[in-house]
Amino acid sequence: MTTQLSAQLQFSAKPEVVYAMLQTPSYLELKIADISNATFNVSSDTGVSTVTVTRNWVGELPAMARKFLGDEVIIIEEQVWQPLQPNGTATATLNVSIDGAPVQVSATMDLRGTDSLTTITIEGNVKVAIPIFGSKAEEIIANELSSIMAQEQSAGDLWLASNA
Repeated sequence: MTTQLSAQLQFSAKPEVVYAMLQTPSYLELKIADISNATFNVSSDTGVSTVTVTRNWVGELPAMARKFLGDEVIIIEEQVWQPLQPNGTATATLNVSIDGAPVQVSATMDLRGTDSLTTITIEGNVKVAIPIFGSKAEEIIANELSSIMAQEQSAGDLWLASNA
């Protein structure tokens, strides 16, 4: 079973500003500010940037999910951004995993915009390889990822208000 993941973020800034923001430590600090034990790392190699964020699960897990995932759930998010193109577009792969669990989220992120608005469209799939419980777990994880995207939107808006 696979559950579709779809989200959209919109920022009031040029694509080059948003692209740079997504890889800036001060933005990433805002993104994880309310999450205990969260960390991030940014690396770059020949124009490709990798942003890795490790965090604890924020939402309440149902008892059945805790059976499979445990009490402490560590989410590892990796965004691999290709270079920003001259036309103001960029793409990234988004992979999210849960440490020690048969969970995989694979998505693409498409950044494009104008002089005043940048949109990031996220499309992908959530796959949980747990018999019987997998589809319910996929739904729970997709909802948690929607919450993470809302945090990303808020952090971006706050960062842009102070830095753009």
